[in-house]
Amino acid sequence: MKGEELCYKHQAQVDAGSRRKRFTLPPLVDLKTVQRAIREVAQALVEDRIDAKQAGELLERLQSASLRLRPRTASGEVANKNKYQFMPPSFILGDEEL
Repeated sequence: MKGEELCYKHQAQVDAGSRRKRFTLPPLVDLKTVQRAIREVAQALVEDRIDAKQAGELLERLQSASLRLRPRTASGEVANKNKYQFMPPSFILGDEEL
């Protein structure tokens, strides 16, 4: 810390903040674009462009979008419910033990 403006911890926070830029989701028009956005969120998390909290929030929004974009039957029910299972963000982010 001698001769430096910031201590090691605060400098690391500044460096991490400069790596992280505003991450926005692309327009979600179908399930393929939702899948692409999930990959982008995962890649941004791996590259430390977003933190785990932001990734979780984005994945929750993607889950909501995927529910709205799923095919429906004539009665309004989601068609093939089991085909479109979505893993919760905690599993994707590795918060649970295997």
